[in-house]
Amino acid sequence: MRKLRAFTLTELMIVVVIVGILAAMAYPGYINQLRKGRRADAQTALYDLGQAMERYYTTFHDYSTATLGSGGIFPELWPKDKPHKFFKIAIDPATTKTYYRLSAQAIADTVQADDACPDLWLDSIGNTGAEKQGVAVENCW
Repeated sequence: MRKLRAFTLTELMIVVVIVGILAAMAYPGYINQLRKGRRADAQTALYDLGQAMERYYTTFHDYSTATLGSGGIFPELWPKDKPHKFFKIAIDPATTKTYYRLSAQAIADTVQADDACPDLWLDSIGNTGAEKQGVAVENCW
C-alpha cells in the first residue's frame, strides 16, 4: 500500500492562527498608510485650489467672490474622480478681497474621520496647518 502524505487538521489550524495573528498586526498599519495617502491627496487638493484661487484673483481681483462646486472654480468633495469621497473642500467664510483660507475636512462616517489630522488648512500667505476637534495638530504636513 502507498502511504499518503498530508497535513493534519491540527497543523492546518496552527497555520490559520499564525496567519490571523500576522494579519491582525498588519491591518492597523495598512489603514494608517491609507489615511496618510488620502491626507496627501487632500493636501494636493488644497494646493490645487490655492492655484485656482490665484487664477481667479488674477481675473477678478477679489478672492471673496470665488465659489466651489458646480459652476465654481473647484469641486467641493475630494477626490473628485473617485466614487468614495473622503474630504470636503471649503473656502473659509472669513476670506476677504485680498486674503483666503482654504480647508479640507474629513467627511464624517468615513475611515478618514478617525485620522490624526482630519482637518487641514492652507492660506494665501502659504501657511499650513491641521486641527482635530478644534485643537491644532503638529506634523501633518
